[in-house]
Amino acid sequence: MIKKEEIHKIIMEVEKKTLTEDKNIEEIEVKIPAMIYNSVRDKIYRDLQDRVKLPGFRHGKIPRQIIDSMVGKENINAAIFEDIARDVSYKLIKEYGDKNLVTAPEFVEGSEPKLIGSDAAVKFNIHRIPRVTKRFEQYKDLEFNVKVEKEKRFLERNVKRLIKVFRRSSAILTPIEDGAKEGNAVRNVVKAYDVRKKRRRDVEEEYKRYFYKVEDSEYVNLVDIDLVRGEIDEEIYDALLGAKKGEQRSVILKDDAGEYITLMFDVKGIYDIDLPELTDELVRENSEYETIKDLEDDYLDMSKYTYDLYTDFAKRMKIKFGILKHFDVDISDRSIEFFLKRYKEDKKEEKSSDEELRNTFRKLLAHEAVYSYIAQENSIEPTEEDIERELISLAQEKGITLARAKLYYNAGTSPFSEVDKQVRDKKVEDFLMKECKINIVEKELEGEEEHEDAASTNSY
Repeated sequence: MIKKEEIHKIIMEVEKKTLTEDKNIEEIEVKIPAMIYNSVRDKIYRDLQDRVKLPGFRHGKIPRQIIDSMVGKENINAAIFEDIARDVSYKLIKEYGDKNLVTAPEFVEGSEPKLIGSDAAVKFNIHRIPRVTKRFEQYKDLEFNVKVEKEKRFLERNVKRLIKVFRRSSAILTPIEDGAKEGNAVRNVVKAYDVRKKRRRDVEEEYKRYFYKVEDSEYVNLVDIDLVRGEIDEEIYDALLGAKKGEQRSVILKDDAGEYITLMFDVKGIYDIDLPELTDELVRENSEYETIKDLEDDYLDMSKYTYDLYTDFAKRMKIKFGILKHFDVDISDRSIEFFLKRYKEDKKEEKSSDEELRNTFRKLLAHEAVYSYIAQENSIEPTEEDIERELISLAQEKGITLARAKLYYNAGTSPFSEVDKQVRDKKVEDFLMKECKINIVEKELEGEEEHEDAASTNSY
């Protein structure tokens, strides 16, 4: 029997040849030496002989012909090649490089394994990053119009909101028995469902940032949601309107990652809110400031910083989605179908149509291809210092040590595995904001107002 490390060594030297090419997909055939094929086959038969019990045969001694008839020769062949495929995939990733692939090599299931003398062959699809072609000569020829809220109006509105949050922290809450109405506080335990388990806590924490956390409570996820139309998601407002203590309400939302989630609200109470009058005395008792003006001046500085973040975010979003129209991206439909199939296999239920998902995957692949092209063309590469700074920030956000964050990053654990791409994307956008023409257009109509990005001080 060949040892695992010996198999890896041999695998790294296997032969391959290209069968077909379809845009960004290359179908290859990899030659598997007989010694590896036989070793994996023998292991699978031994495992089956240990598992199967049959009267008249000693444990582990059932002939292979009988195993074939019981399990099916085609299933055994498939198992052999799937085991081999895992090792070959590692070799192919090393050969093609992570930066040239959009996913791990795809083992072509259902293709008849081909024997070549005493050796064997297995097929893979290599999904490369799609080729792109520029539609322009120089980056300075590109122009983006970025709509943002007028700075004066933004600052006035944000200072007013922060003052309300300050007053809310000292508000008197009076329990009521009626159903929740406009202006009431609805006290809830919030839980997220229909989302991957490892992301559930992150989703719950993300939404709780917009609510008022209830301190000194036996419930970890207890928050107050003030029913003020326009200040919370319309779907959440509608779900909680009329709710009474003891009821459960739910709402389906699409989160920042583009995934549908269900937020469940376990209503623990409904309250009238009595906001205190804003006075110098209230300011002194509940802050480090002496006067209302001191508080407002500090909030104004905070709001200016927030406005800069908001404007920067608007620029990056405009570039992220606007840059694609300036490139031709050659994506194979087979790559889109592969992503769709794999995504649906991971989901018990999907609320988006297949066509919506195809469009999403097409944009994701196009975005990766274009950003990768711009980075290579302009020698944009994340440094070790860049990556470490991002890992420090992410570690602080997740409440873990930098050493553990580095461990997760090297192991390819989400969300740490994408740090290098996130840093690259930011550097690409920095480059485009410097090279391209960016026009800031202030919105004039109240109805066109945009909400601040998640970095806004609206986060309580």
